[in-house]
Amino acid sequence: MKFIFSIIVLLVTTPSTCDSAKESVESKSLQTLESGSYDVMQLGEKNAEQFQLTITFDKETNRFSGFGGCNTYFGTYTLEGDNLSFGPIAASKKLCHGEIGSTENHFFKTLIKVETYTLKDNKLSLMADDKVIIEATKSVVENSARPIIMGNKAANGFNDKTYINYKVSSRNSFEYILLSQTEMQLSTDKYLKKIDSLPMAEKDWATLINLLDSIDTQNLDKLKAPTDKRLYDGAAHATLSVIKGDVEMMTPSFDHGNPPKEIEALVNKVLSIKENATKQ
Repeated sequence: MKFIFSIIVLLVTTPSTCDSAKESVESKSLQTLESGSYDVMQLGEKNAEQFQLTITFDKETNRFSGFGGCNTYFGTYTLEGDNLSFGPIAASKKLCHGEIGSTENHFFKTLIKVETYTLKDNKLSLMADDKVIIEATKSVVENSARPIIMGNKAANGFNDKTYINYKVSSRNSFEYILLSQTEMQLSTDKYLKKIDSLPMAEKDWATLINLLDSIDTQNLDKLKAPTDKRLYDGAAHATLSVIKGDVEMMTPSFDHGNPPKEIEALVNKVLSIKENATKQ
């Protein structure tokens, strides 16, 4: 009898053990919500790709911002484990009628309902009552492929596998600048389907390296924007990132035209190089 009872107990408990193991594997595959931008693909049952809705998280300040289809918006969020909630939403005051206006209104109301999230393979699911109400994917721009640059020259720790990326975006415009030792890649296409490539002057790269050497790139994510005009359409959103091999160090967003003082000289040089190159 004891032997039969042991078999029964084993049969009853084994599936539970397997389920626990499965849950453990699945939980390890989930990503933590860090700073970054996401493009909203699905809003409830509605495909939302055409409206170009975005959500950007800044983990350092617990602020969120983005584009609602008609207006830019911002606010603060609370994150505890997989529990996520959005505070009151402030938005610019442009009036949009028809489907765009109603979609934005629905989007804002849906964000406020969010209770939890999952993030896997750069796919963000926002949920309420255990039901997915918003689906978004990591911004295409942030996931864009890095160019492969050959060479072995190194200076001050920054070498041929170093890139400087400056991005600017607003309601109606987008600009992408990627600089490396041998070339610059420029685009005004948000999805980076069209990229122009121009040679990088050796003296310009040397100047950039010297400027990088004077910056604490490890703490770019801790820089504070001096002004917040971008939050109400007073300025375009801008970010600067430094890429060394597979490691990318990026600033929180700031007003284009007024970067943090720590990177002001570098940003101005990047824009000057781009402007001079496109004039030729």
